[in-house]
Amino acid sequence: MAQDRKNPAKYQRSDPLNPKKRGRPPKSTPNGSENDVALSIFEDKRGDTAIISQVTERFMGLELFAEDIAKGKMRSLIVSGAPGIGKTYSLLKTMERLTEDGTVVFHRTAGYVSTIEMYRLLFEYRHAGNVLMFDDTDNVFYDDNSLNILKAALDSIPQRTISYRTKSTVEVGEDEDLDDWDIDEKGLPAEFEFNGTCIFVTNVDFYAYLNGPKTRVSPHIEALLNRTQYLDMCLHHSRAVALWIQHMVKGQNMLQSPEHGLTEAQSDGVLSFIVEHYQQIHKPSLRTAVGIADLVRNHPTNWVTLARMTKIKPVTPK
Repeated sequence: MAQDRKNPAKYQRSDPLNPKKRGRPPKSTPNGSENDVALSIFEDKRGDTAIISQVTERFMGLELFAEDIAKGKMRSLIVSGAPGIGKTYSLLKTMERLTEDGTVVFHRTAGYVSTIEMYRLLFEYRHAGNVLMFDDTDNVFYDDNSLNILKAALDSIPQRTISYRTKSTVEVGEDEDLDDWDIDEKGLPAEFEFNGTCIFVTNVDFYAYLNGPKTRVSPHIEALLNRTQYLDMCLHHSRAVALWIQHMVKGQNMLQSPEHGLTEAQSDGVLSFIVEHYQQIHKPSLRTAVGIADLVRNHPTNWVTLARMTKIKPVTPK
């Protein structure tokens, strides 16, 4: 028995995605031994069925919340989860359906958004019935000015007044002197009343962030979460994401659609590759499945070799 405890592999938590490691989870090793490291390899302790059930339920909730946002019943929503799991797709699909009658004005912005640009977007979509979606614009969560503006926009008080009073110095020409401009010169008021709604789609796990070391913006994040509905999709770890990929691709025949054109056998091959290598794939997602499907379609005889080259993280020699 003492000899077995020196073998961490025997104490790894069971892994239903890996046929070689299926089985019941081992009992905890005594006295906090070195095997504790092996026992904590999988941070997500849910079982397969629980993961799929919980995430499916949350995607149903996401659709309901999107409808509430569009109808003005909810002022704001933050949706958090691993990249490429279908958050944006689900929201866009719902918004497309809800904007068909023209009663909702919807705008999505993605990527880096400066404070002044965020202020401009909030002003442009300030009216009731306007929905502004910030997709993967995570930089706004780490900037004090942006967070203060967001706190005003998402506040629970009846009248939400957003203000941005500042002067900046900009270089107006290569050989000209520096000149001052005020926000008014950009056609924006120094303050306005905001009656629109906002959705934020992010990969940041705010629960984990707030449980970690305190930072300069931690109080702002706390205040932001108190002002909005925060939906954690419970998909932050590779194992849970891999299970969700299986569920989505298999259940919706995603890779057998005309867009991807794989046979059922080829689709199963893609899933088998992800299942076997999910621990070595950098941030597995539905995009991973689509990318491998492209390799299968373009190189049906040697796609596995190409997938290993492009999807699996190389092992660094010690």
